[in-house]
Amino acid sequence: ETIVILTADHGEAMFEHGWIGHNTQLYDESIRIPLVVKIPGRASGRVSELVELVDLPRTLLELLGAPIPVGMQGTSLFSPRGDRMAFSRTLWKRARYSVRSSRSKLIWDSRSGRKELYDLVADPQETHDIYDPREFASRHLEYELYSWLRTQEHVRELAPDPTALTEEERRRLDALGYGIFLPGKRKP
Repeated sequence: ETIVILTADHGEAMFEHGWIGHNTQLYDESIRIPLVVKIPGRASGRVSELVELVDLPRTLLELLGAPIPVGMQGTSLFSPRGDRMAFSRTLWKRARYSVRSSRSKLIWDSRSGRKELYDLVADPQETHDIYDPREFASRHLEYELYSWLRTQEHVRELAPDPTALTEEERRRLDALGYGIFLPGKRKP
């Protein structure tokens, strides 16, 4: 009758990107960790979508039939997930943040302003930075990261306003059918 959870709070870099240890960078060797949950009386299965450690408390409360506190972060591992984003940060020496989708990851060093973008399907080792501020993939992940940062009270002032788009960016989003998600636009 015991729920068993096996996980870690970080991985370890072994010079894959010039770093050793953890809490210094946000490449997968440091932030992609195992998560195994054994629930008595349930068949085993695999969640292939992105999950975060912040999802565990909500999942456990749901399993125990306990009420979910208002405003609690995370999504139950049993909820439909879709193509969600996963966020990470490290604050050691220099604040770095990342956002990951099922396909791509953007890393932002808030002190230097440097941004890196990786196509995790074509480049799972994160060796070819393809960041281009003019490309939709870069701008989309920047928007997701800055939106998330603005919800994090302790770093809210660091995040640029994600609604500050140029007219050209607004036009391109409209042309792609994403205009309804822009501030000031009514959703159908």
